[in-house]
Amino acid sequence: MALRLLVAPSFTSRTQPKSFPICPPLSSHLHPTCFLFCYSRSTSSLSSLLQWRREALVFSRQRRSTTTACLKLEEKNASETGNEWGKVSAVLFDMDGVLCNSEEPSRMAAVDVFAEMGVEVTTEDFIPFTGTGGVASVKGVKGFNTEAAKKRFFEIYLDKYAKPNSGIGFPGAFELITQCKENGLKVAVASSADRIKVDANLAAAGIPLSMFDAIVSADAFQNLKPAPDIFLAASNSLNIPPSECIVIEDALAGVQAAKAAQMRCIAVTTTLSEETLKEAGPSLIRKEIGSVSLPDILSGGGSSGCHNEMQGPQNINSLTQTSSELLKERTDSGSIQDTNSSNDNVLLIGGGTAPVVPEFPAKLDWLNTAPLQFRRFTVVGVHSAKFDNEKDLEAIRNAVLRYNVTHPVVNDGDMYLWRELGVNSWPTFAIVGPNGKLIAQISGEGRRKDLDDLVEAAILFYGEKKILDNTPIPLTLEKDNDPRLLTSPLKFPGKLEVDVVNNRLFISDSNHNRIVVTDLDGNFIVQIGSTGEQGLQDGTFEDATFNRPQGLAYNPKKNLLYVADTENHALSATSTSFAQPSGISIFPDLKELYVADSESSSIRALDLKTGGTRLLAGGDMVFSDNLFKFGDQDGIAPEVLFQHPLGVLCGNDSQIYIADSFNHKIKKLDPASKRVVTLAGTGHAGFKDGTALAAQLSEPSGIVEAGNGRLLIADTNNSIIRYLDLNKKDAELLTLELKGVLPPSPKSRSLKRLRRRSSVDTQIITVDGGSSTEGNLYLKLSVPEGYHFSKEARSKFNVDIEPENTIIIEPLDGNLSTEGSAVFHFRRSSPSAAMGRINCKVYYCKEDEVCLYQSLVFEVPFREEVPESTPAEITLPYIVKPKVSTSKFVL
Repeated sequence: MALRLLVAPSFTSRTQPKSFPICPPLSSHLHPTCFLFCYSRSTSSLSSLLQWRREALVFSRQRRSTTTACLKLEEKNASETGNEWGKVSAVLFDMDGVLCNSEEPSRMAAVDVFAEMGVEVTTEDFIPFTGTGGVASVKGVKGFNTEAAKKRFFEIYLDKYAKPNSGIGFPGAFELITQCKENGLKVAVASSADRIKVDANLAAAGIPLSMFDAIVSADAFQNLKPAPDIFLAASNSLNIPPSECIVIEDALAGVQAAKAAQMRCIAVTTTLSEETLKEAGPSLIRKEIGSVSLPDILSGGGSSGCHNEMQGPQNINSLTQTSSELLKERTDSGSIQDTNSSNDNVLLIGGGTAPVVPEFPAKLDWLNTAPLQFRRFTVVGVHSAKFDNEKDLEAIRNAVLRYNVTHPVVNDGDMYLWRELGVNSWPTFAIVGPNGKLIAQISGEGRRKDLDDLVEAAILFYGEKKILDNTPIPLTLEKDNDPRLLTSPLKFPGKLEVDVVNNRLFISDSNHNRIVVTDLDGNFIVQIGSTGEQGLQDGTFEDATFNRPQGLAYNPKKNLLYVADTENHALSATSTSFAQPSGISIFPDLKELYVADSESSSIRALDLKTGGTRLLAGGDMVFSDNLFKFGDQDGIAPEVLFQHPLGVLCGNDSQIYIADSFNHKIKKLDPASKRVVTLAGTGHAGFKDGTALAAQLSEPSGIVEAGNGRLLIADTNNSIIRYLDLNKKDAELLTLELKGVLPPSPKSRSLKRLRRRSSVDTQIITVDGGSSTEGNLYLKLSVPEGYHFSKEARSKFNVDIEPENTIIIEPLDGNLSTEGSAVFHFRRSSPSAAMGRINCKVYYCKEDEVCLYQSLVFEVPFREEVPESTPAEITLPYIVKPKVSTSKFVL
């Protein structure tokens, strides 16, 4: 999750939030074994099946497997890779083209630099060179100042192309770095870019600097790649010999530098072709960093694997094989053979020995669909529970609703299919062919590419045999039939926080992706994130977006509200003694922090002075890694049992209050005696107000103290806020009425931009847009001698397109540079002719006199597209000249 920082709202506050990372992502409550079934009938439509597959493969349990289903067999190239590859202790990542998709934006920024000098260049001109000096030399730029150009380049690049969290990271980069660190490897960035660009690119990619053990940039070196200096410095900084370092590069110079440093190198084809890279002789070549697996790094693609008792499996080589290569290895009765790259927890079943997957037992409960049999292609989430509460159909329905699961789910409460298929970890994916036989079984997270390759090959193979059916599965989604989601303004609220002094309650309305602020009596004040849309966007309270926010913490001294923005997945170190810390609260004396450790079902205390932890109640007192000691038992530790507690509160009375989520109770722990008693709830999920011990909750997850003897509770599955009144002899659990709180109002996705009416004095300039599929538009405005563009009132632009959806021009709006320029990229979404209009409001001033305004419209007619045309480079020039009758515009 990411931590978001908000200025806590008063009645009029509209301060912009910021973001920074703090915690790892939380796991969901679903424990699926995912089955991907290729169902058989007479006809097939490959495109429909592929589309269905891509939608279905999104579902995955966010849990790291502790055991894997794997096997140990002979591998053809084992002697060539595993034995000769040698020890690996560190991975050195190049940045541009490897971690960050920043090569093209960098070249575009360089184009902007030259455009300001009046020199017309293209992004392709920069491909052979590092920096701008080479292009300046080729173009014959006289008096070219390298340092000044570099300074201006960074100004443009940072302001325009590398804003934080702008998404320039390559898919899979973050995950591979994480896997390397989890497997004890040191990681470093070793880049020929300056440190300012390294920091900016990593921030733009959403990769924290703290993930790396070392960052080595070009600033301190005279000899850059292909010289080995940068890689050798990284090796020295990590205290790892060069022979134990693996370099991941995209450029010829980088591969050559790795070889010069006597390091092995994995090259990726994000910038250059495989044929070009082969000239430098890398150890391995992969398509992109998302295609590089941990076994590629550790053994050059080899894998020793481990034992598995199932018979008939084939070992897995590389999922980078094409589907046609996979299909050549098939027999009519067999399954796909020889497929995976990545690690030892993929089980591929081959030939006639593949086991037949049993039918679903007739009495299982289904969600999102009527009971299925093996007749179509679909994805089924087979729910195999860990906690007792998770076996309950209503609990699973709540999880399906909370995590917006839209594929069929079946409750395998007795773990029948789990046992039949030898599954031993969450999540596990089983791919089943139309003959009912198991094609492959994959365990663990981060396996999307493996699944993509296997399913695509299976669909191609069985599609050619005309034995697949593309008839859609009839779905009846749970979210369309749940009355709670229609009546409550909240949707699975997660956590609460209070500002007692200012009479405010903060609610993380998790599935509405917003923070709701009311007074302590439930009267609406303001909301942060008004549309309910998922995202990671700073801005005003109306524009800011979250992705299932959870934990909240309020700093009264600074009037700041901290938000744990769960699904935006920023990471930092977490103590390994906690299986999954879900709620924290500090003791009034500020000496200890109390933690609800949900996966071990325990309450722990953290000494803020020494950093040591101790178990207070619940869990296993002897074996702290035992995640299966849970239940519902009051008493004195160690006899106390919880079941997945999510919320904890250190009260002003020095008692610890606990939201025991899967037991549907609120409990109290006396830290002195370690006695635990139930305050509210019956142990059964439901909704009922009244005397606390007779009232019902459904998976409460947040709890705060509101003063006056009241505890406020986020009753998550009931999508409401409850309060426990402890003032009475017989405490009562009641519902807090939220007055004036409405569900979020999503932005319309079909808003049409109205064509702007030009004023009488608007100057219209027409420039032919050509017929290319894509290209760049370079807007270049200039003013007469003695005039300059206003720095106080920035000149602006916005773009109109007619007809809509025929062409994409980016950006759609923004400010012109202080030199009057802007760069736009266009690409066709339809071959039809289109009209692009760039509307400009230009503010310019005469030295020490008046400031003037000019309205301009550049009309760019795009002709019908010519396929396979070269990218267009189109200049939109104009000299802004003052009119004699122009009125003064006072700034």
